[in-house]
Amino acid sequence: MKKQKYAAQALAIAMVVLVVSSILAISIYSRVSKDKSLSLDERNSAEALEISDLILNYLTASPIETTIEKVELLSGTQILTSTSGITLTENGTKTEISDLLDQLTAVTDSLDNLSICPVTISDNTYFLNIRKADLNTYFEVRPGQIMSLPIKGLSLPVEAGLCNTTMKAAVRGDNGAGFSVTKVYAHYVNGIVTSYKPYEEADALSYCFASSTTCNSSETLGGGTNWIPFKDDNSTTLPVIALNEQKTYQSVNYSLDEVKITAIGGTIGISYEIPTTCTDELNMINVQAGANCSGTYRGKSVLIPQRQWELPLFNYVLFNGEGTL
Repeated sequence: MKKQKYAAQALAIAMVVLVVSSILAISIYSRVSKDKSLSLDERNSAEALEISDLILNYLTASPIETTIEKVELLSGTQILTSTSGITLTENGTKTEISDLLDQLTAVTDSLDNLSICPVTISDNTYFLNIRKADLNTYFEVRPGQIMSLPIKGLSLPVEAGLCNTTMKAAVRGDNGAGFSVTKVYAHYVNGIVTSYKPYEEADALSYCFASSTTCNSSETLGGGTNWIPFKDDNSTTLPVIALNEQKTYQSVNYSLDEVKITAIGGTIGISYEIPTTCTDELNMINVQAGANCSGTYRGKSVLIPQRQWELPLFNYVLFNGEGTL
């Protein structure tokens, strides 16, 4: 019998094995490199978020009025009249945020020699922006919680229209949520409250979010009875403060003392803007802190009322069975 030899067969098999092995090796290397890159990005992201928290923790330890005063002195700019606010930077050449925090707290060199995302590395930078909140900046109010505008004897200008203030509300979860706007009126004598006007139906109005003229989810609001539809497309404003708003009850004049916005049935967003010619004390201040750590940026934002307000000791109401006790 005649034998046939295939001299290149072993070489071909070896080449196939080498090619397959190379593909597997490249795949493993690519996967390891990708996992390493993701791990580094995740670490940088966590460090940037921690730096943002650190800056905000230091900053919010002081009264917001003191913070505004120090920031304006450092920058030479008025926060309340600037549309973009004031931005401070911390990197290898700038120490604006450290200078501010050293003045506000007893901690010196609070951002120096950090073990995470140090500014000694050229790619790492911290940012801080402080500005007055506008109608597009929403303060989230959870169901059963109250946001307050504590006028409480503020000296308001007498010129007509200077203090007319509107607010906006937005859905932040369940479309079936709603909110109530309650106005409290007080009688002042020599700057001291002597009595409060008893509640009347017109002093506490309830609103439901609606895409048309009916509540989005009337089932969660007791069938939608006695609820005022409020557009959920961010297009509607609601007047909450009028100039020298007063009411007379049993021949006694009462001035508007406080406006309370209560979230009902779900989390809502509330925004408002006080005219600059009215008063600075009712503004909401938007503080944003962020950090860029090796190319990964993370930041946080908080809203701080310029005139501090506190929740009442007891002010719970069940709205059609929706509420917290």
